[in-house]
Amino acid sequence: MKVSLGPRQKVLIGRIVGQLIFAVFCLAAVLIWFPPQSSQVPVPAGGSQDLAARLAEHQAEIAALIPVTGDRPLFQADRRPLAAPEAPAPAPEAVLVLVGILGDGEERIALVRRSTSENLFQIEAGGRLGKWQVVTVGISSITVTEDGGSTFTLRLDG
Repeated sequence: MKVSLGPRQKVLIGRIVGQLIFAVFCLAAVLIWFPPQSSQVPVPAGGSQDLAARLAEHQAEIAALIPVTGDRPLFQADRRPLAAPEAPAPAPEAVLVLVGILGDGEERIALVRRSTSENLFQIEAGGRLGKWQVVTVGISSITVTEDGGSTFTLRLDG
């Protein structure tokens, strides 16, 4: 004899199975989030002591953990912030350094760099780099004018 289930019975069985699966997942979640704990509370070896007595026993240990508190108490009326560190020395002013001269004849290009950087710049006579303007490019030297009006000559070493 074969028993056939109607559509309402199939839906009812599906709901019951779904609710059982949901209940199993909820139980697993509760066990994961709230694992069973021991009901025994450990008692210190010296018996029950109040917090002040235990704190007094470990005063040296606590003081070693926070040495700054003794030097600068947090809740003291005359407490002031630590002195600000000294400002760093200003960076040295950049100077122009002649690295090399390229070309021959009348068409020469000077290779220069700032003393504060390793970047090389190619400058022809009349060219400008920051506050410096190259007036002439010779075989082994260049003549430079600064914005302040002073003129100086840079020579290749060697």
